[in-house]
Amino acid sequence: MKKYSVFSGAAVLFAANIIVKIAGVIYKIPVQNIIGDTGMGYFNIAYNIYTWFYLICTAGLPVAVSICVAKAKAYNDQGKCARIFRVSFIAFSSLGAFFSLVMIVFSKGIAAASGIDNAYICISAIAPSVFLSCVSAAVRGYYQGHGIMWVTAVSQTLEGVGKAVFGVLFAAFSSGCGNGLFITAAYAVFGISCGSFLSAVFCITVKLFYKRTDKKQSCKEKVLPDVLKTALPVTLSSSVMNLSALTDVFIVPSRLIASGYTEAQAAAIFGNYTTLCLSYANLPMIFIYPLTSAVLPALSAYYAKNNTDALNGLVSKAYKYALFISMPCAVGMGVLSYQALNVVFPAQSSALAAPMLTVLSPSVVLCALLAVSDTVLQSCGKPSYPLYSMICGVSVKLLSVLLLFRIDFIGRLAVPVGTCLCYLTAVIINTVLSEKKCGIKPYFAKAVKPAFCASLCGVSAYIINSITVIYFTETVSTLLTVIMTCSVYLFAIKVSKYIRISEYLYLKKSI
Repeated sequence: MKKYSVFSGAAVLFAANIIVKIAGVIYKIPVQNIIGDTGMGYFNIAYNIYTWFYLICTAGLPVAVSICVAKAKAYNDQGKCARIFRVSFIAFSSLGAFFSLVMIVFSKGIAAASGIDNAYICISAIAPSVFLSCVSAAVRGYYQGHGIMWVTAVSQTLEGVGKAVFGVLFAAFSSGCGNGLFITAAYAVFGISCGSFLSAVFCITVKLFYKRTDKKQSCKEKVLPDVLKTALPVTLSSSVMNLSALTDVFIVPSRLIASGYTEAQAAAIFGNYTTLCLSYANLPMIFIYPLTSAVLPALSAYYAKNNTDALNGLVSKAYKYALFISMPCAVGMGVLSYQALNVVFPAQSSALAAPMLTVLSPSVVLCALLAVSDTVLQSCGKPSYPLYSMICGVSVKLLSVLLLFRIDFIGRLAVPVGTCLCYLTAVIINTVLSEKKCGIKPYFAKAVKPAFCASLCGVSAYIINSITVIYFTETVSTLLTVIMTCSVYLFAIKVSKYIRISEYLYLKKSI
């Protein structure tokens, strides 16, 4: 197989993630129009529960396989690389099949615990995706360990596009048949299972026909303990991180119903928050996650060879680019929350979601920093540390949400506030652990320049939008504001010399 640079791999993943996110937006807009906020409530209850089971099975798998394969590859042990894949594939596919069955068998009980009983059919419809995602994750991890990212990119693209196409078609078909909202939501969510199936078929096909040219070597070494040692803490950490979203499932609808809302009304509010606010807040991560996936093998190799200078240099650049991407996005969402939402979603839904998105906007930066810091700890042989930090973060969120929900004028804003506090807690703990245990120098003190540039971007956005909305429609005004403020931000970044050409070349050479 051709040797790819990690930088090229990151670029491929960037492109794939953009396509996937665009497909996701295209998917949610017509589906939301078909089933409304209430239907999206049923949809997202099932999706968040599925995500937790999905993370239990697959969060640590590609990371663990990637790290273990990268280490074996560093010593040119191709036999061990192949054995790592075989053992991991069998073990985690079996685990995925088990949890898919659990979701189907206990779907009614899980839905009842959330307070939205009719969500059970959506949970059953999305359950097969857990098993299918395990199949894809094993193959992705193997090729990522070799620094080959296009397999992950193509499989993710197939999954995202397949989800969008089948989900919209199925939802439209069900609506045309006159089915109820929760049944139509199940048809829509089944599109995710169809996308996962396409991805799994592609990954298996690639593994069968895309062979390595290296001389095959036999290996009888026990590799599963090493894979589990790496995968388990990452899985637990990611599962705990997803508990932030999972707690929303079991707290928000039940608290709303206890406040006097009907099941349908509670589902509508929950669907509005998860579909509009979280979708927008997660968009910048399409640029961050490919970066962390791409640098992980290189960081692991530097750490294994005790190359401290190169390790710190690459970590610094990863933080720098994460801040460069996330800060203007956070400020823009905070300032133009309603305008940004109203470009693609109905005005009534946008008005309901805008205050929550404004409060949630700082989590964009915090989540980006958390992704990088988690990757640093994982690559330095400390995969359990992100677990500890997220346990603390989720504990802070639970406590803050339960307390803030008691304050009438805060109400539903308690959830985004708690989410921000969760990520802030985890980032602080990760930063301290990275410095104390891994010798990684903290970078956040140098975040003043991007913070200033992003603030300038936010002020410009408010002023430009206030002027352009007088002469243009709201949609055109918003688009013009985004284009002009992006130009302001990039100009400010250039003037401040936050990112230099030499640093870009250093990053490309390093990874």
